[in-house]
Amino acid sequence: MIYMKIAICAAAAAIFSSCTNYVTEDFKKFEELTWNKTDIQEFVIEIPSDTITADVLLHVRYASGFVYQNLTLAIEETAPSGETQTIPFTGKLRSDDGKYLGDGSGDIWDIDFPLKKHIRLARGTYRYRIGHTMPQDKLLMIMELGITAGNSK
Repeated sequence: MIYMKIAICAAAAAIFSSCTNYVTEDFKKFEELTWNKTDIQEFVIEIPSDTITADVLLHVRYASGFVYQNLTLAIEETAPSGETQTIPFTGKLRSDDGKYLGDGSGDIWDIDFPLKKHIRLARGTYRYRIGHTMPQDKLLMIMELGITAGNSK
């Protein structure tokens, strides 16, 4: 009986862990739902192999009460070679009629934005520095940011 329970738990863990399909990920939480303009977030992702064709995604978790339609960010990516590039980013968090976008649960919303799609990433460490470029110094109702790299679908 105990072996059967262990087998079921192991099978469930394998199924659910394969659903994410991420090779690597890094997430940062914001205390008190506030992101200060001077608080540049740094993310590190490790690519284990040169054989990966990947999608790089930006994940945003925010709360109802976010007052802007769009989120504008300055994203700087440094590849394992040391080459740095700037990725301009504007992501829509609210529709034209003011509805929150993404997957919602109560007052919490999750939305993913592709930064790069179907690219071949070199093996090694990628570093991302992200700051918001919104009009206010303190951006309210942002809960979490994340960067993931996963196998392209």
